[in-house]
Amino acid sequence: MTNPGADGVHLKLESVIRSGSSYHPTVDGFRAALSLEGKSPFLYIDIPTAKSEAETHVTVDQDVKFASTEAFTEYTKFVMGSEEFKVHLDGKTQVHLKGLPGMDVDYNKVVVMKGKSTHCQQSHTH
Repeated sequence: MTNPGADGVHLKLESVIRSGSSYHPTVDGFRAALSLEGKSPFLYIDIPTAKSEAETHVTVDQDVKFASTEAFTEYTKFVMGSEEFKVHLDGKTQVHLKGLPGMDVDYNKVVVMKGKSTHCQQSHTH
């Protein structure tokens, strides 16, 4: 995340989807919610259409508005106060295989991220 503003940030997210399937479906682009577990979304992002290959690179590079400033504030507290935390990416899309009608898919991915908090050990001399 870069260029923080009063109502949003710039987000660049690069991911790789790997598939061992011999089928190469197309996944429609969709709007995805980013949230902490059990919390309201802090951002919505647009995931582009992707054709599934053995290894598919997907890049999200966009300016996004906060879904909720309170939820984004809670997210930043997790980043700063945790060694590790989970972000949920959820959305609904369709998958298309050539010659078949589209199939509805609920996309639910949990990403474990590293936070900024580290435990400091103090040494004591007696």
